[in-house]
Amino acid sequence: MPTPITTDTKVIRGVTVRRDPAREPCFKVAQVHKEMHDYGDMSPAGRRERLHRHMHNEMQNLEIAAQSLSEFPDAPWELRLQLARQCWDETRHTQVVYRRLREIGGHKGEFPVMNYEYGVTCSCGSLIGRPGFTRRRCTVSRRLALRAG
Repeated sequence: MPTPITTDTKVIRGVTVRRDPAREPCFKVAQVHKEMHDYGDMSPAGRRERLHRHMHNEMQNLEIAAQSLSEFPDAPWELRLQLARQCWDETRHTQVVYRRLREIGGHKGEFPVMNYEYGVTCSCGSLIGRPGFTRRRCTVSRRLALRAG
């Protein structure tokens, strides 16, 4: 499988990752963790923030699978079919979490989001390597946090 060629990258604290996917204007995209809101409790705002983050994570999972379909058109049919199914699953997950967020008084864009998982995973030029990148994202996160000082 050919490696997709992209110059669509950004650098965060010395680490090159894929540039953020498009977001609706209501979203404020954070580049580093300190720009995020993190409630350490189960207050109404804390519950909304957790659901908002979960909703956005589901969106990123959808985007990673869709980007993989787009960037690796010569992948075996069965693998492409599984990626398409994952897109459908992640779409449904996003809808369920978004519905619950609205039920408790939240809305999309209420809290900053970070496209970190997408940026790291889609930086991998190998389709077979992308699941490994997803597992290793915590390592990169620690590296970015350490550079923050």
